[in-house]
Amino acid sequence: MSDDETTDIAALREWVGILDTFIVGLDDLSSDTSISFCENASDLWTAGISVDTAPEPTSAAMWIFFGTATTIAHATSEAAMDQTNTPDYRNRITGEEIRGALRSSLQEISRTGHGWLTEGHPTDNEVAQKIADTGSTLKRLLESAKQLVDEQAAEDEAAAADPYGAILGYRTPEVDASIMFTKVCSFSKEENDRYADAYSRLQKLMDCELFRHVSDENERFCDTLIGVLTDIRDRKLSLTNDDAMDERRRKIRSALISFLNALQSHKEQSIRAAMDLYKRGSPQLKEVQTHFDDLLKSSFDYGWLFAMRDALFHGDINAFRYEFTIRLHGEDVANVFMDRDYMLRFFKEDRNKTWLKRRELEERDALPSILDMIVAVQPLMAQLQDRLDEILYPDRTADAATVVELIERFEGREGVYALQAGPGFTPRFKIPPHNRLAPRVLAYAQGLVADSA
Repeated sequence: MSDDETTDIAALREWVGILDTFIVGLDDLSSDTSISFCENASDLWTAGISVDTAPEPTSAAMWIFFGTATTIAHATSEAAMDQTNTPDYRNRITGEEIRGALRSSLQEISRTGHGWLTEGHPTDNEVAQKIADTGSTLKRLLESAKQLVDEQAAEDEAAAADPYGAILGYRTPEVDASIMFTKVCSFSKEENDRYADAYSRLQKLMDCELFRHVSDENERFCDTLIGVLTDIRDRKLSLTNDDAMDERRRKIRSALISFLNALQSHKEQSIRAAMDLYKRGSPQLKEVQTHFDDLLKSSFDYGWLFAMRDALFHGDINAFRYEFTIRLHGEDVANVFMDRDYMLRFFKEDRNKTWLKRRELEERDALPSILDMIVAVQPLMAQLQDRLDEILYPDRTADAATVVELIERFEGREGVYALQAGPGFTPRFKIPPHNRLAPRVLAYAQGLVADSA
């Protein structure tokens, strides 16, 4: 046996041993996915290998090295294709499954290497053929990988050219996901902007933050009263406990002041919104101001609630009275009353509030209940807001028609409606950026269109 043959056999024995050690080491690798397992396996195989440590290019040991690397590349390609073509992760190849398949393929290479060591070293032609066959396999893998990259690039390019549309979110038992999305139809940028702008204006109209703020503060005020009454009824609070009752009164006072502040803000900021939209001196701004003036003059309750805010801020912060009554039989009572005498004294010389009905307040048999005043004001405020919306949102009927047109683009399909806001539905982009459409806004648009028909 020549020195070259001895060297080749020694190198073959070394690389068969390296391969066997690598196969055993696969059991120590863990990963949640098949693709990450293959990446870990590739890192393990190439660790410590360099140009200096690699076997001779035409040796049998090179086939062991080259064949192992190609086998890992083949497993990685299969894992990548599986991940691309199997949306539901439950049906994808697992890390454990790819470990078994990779181990089995590498053991075939190992058996071939051990056979050469025990039965005789292959001829140069046999080794050359093995390396050539493996090279062809690797070439096909690279071509397949390039084809996949090209296809994904084409999909990404097509997605980038189609970033708008109606997308539907839905649930299906076949896929273990909280929600799936599919594209119903595509929009041009002009269509998307028209739909998005109309929806945004209707949503802003519906939110009516100023009016909703008044409602929220009213609820907080009522909840505070109910909380005090509940504590008294459940014996968590005693009417004779002055310190505890004072603390509850302060909470009620704070909640009332917040409500009256919200009432003031609703007026001032609604006028400001009209001024920003139509400018100073415009007929629309004067109309908004007139609506508030008319309500102040026509509603005793609205006018005196509005005035009470000034009394609390600039006069006496305790310009109201409380009533807490627990009855053995009958309904328990918690109420807050306007201090009539104080209010009349405080506004005696105020000639700016010509809308205050002093005589009506003077002639009342009982102190006005603030809760009753708020209840009386609620429908009037709702009517006022409708008039304000007509001025501040003059295109709401047209916007509603546009949103109804958008709804029709979903073709009656049930699920979560959304506007696509960027490319998606490709392996790289996956779920596109989107803006969900609130059912309450969609229902409002449909109702507005039906009412105007």
